[in-house]
Amino acid sequence: MMIKKIIQMGWNIVELVFMLILLCLAVGIVLGPEQSGTFISGVSNNALGFFREIPAGIILALSISVGLYWLIKKRV
Repeated sequence: MMIKKIIQMGWNIVELVFMLILLCLAVGIVLGPEQSGTFISGVSNNALGFFREIPAGIILALSISVGLYWLIKKRV
C-alpha cells in the first residue's frame, strides 16, 4: 500500500520534470536563443544536444516498445 503511493509520487515527479523540460524547449523555440534567458536556453541546449546524440535505432526501438505496450494494455 505504502509502496504504491511512493511509486505513484515518483511517477508524478518524473512527469512534472518532463513537462518542465518540454515547456523550456517550447519557450526557447518561441522566444529564440537571445531572449529566452540563461536557464531556458541552457535547458533547451542540453535537451537538444541529448536528442541529437541518441542513435536512430534506439528511438525506433523505444517507439516500437511503447506502441506494443499500449496495444497490449488496451486489449487486456
